[in-house]
Amino acid sequence: MKRKTIFTAVLLCAMLCVPLALFSQNQDFEMNGTVLVKYNGNVENVIIPEGVTAIGYSAFYELENITSVTIPQSVISIGDNAFRGCSSLTSITIPASVLIHNHLHRHSQ
Repeated sequence: MKRKTIFTAVLLCAMLCVPLALFSQNQDFEMNGTVLVKYNGNVENVIIPEGVTAIGYSAFYELENITSVTIPQSVISIGDNAFRGCSSLTSITIPASVLIHNHLHRHSQ
């Protein structure tokens, strides 16, 4: 009976502790569905979680402490000015899954 109690306690901790750790790790990422709309963390080396499909407009705007960003394969687009003002950013890993959009406007004459 004692073994069953210990096993139950370990299982309960695994069910509760792991998701809480993942939640606290990802609470720095403000999401709208699968779109990262704002990063609120303060680490220098940001690793965007797998499952994020887009980085929104100005999501990292003026976060001067960030030195590197790693983007997962699940991301297919990065919004305008996503990293504007990130003056310490020296390294960004962009996977081939990201589509490049050209926002040049043609004016008709």
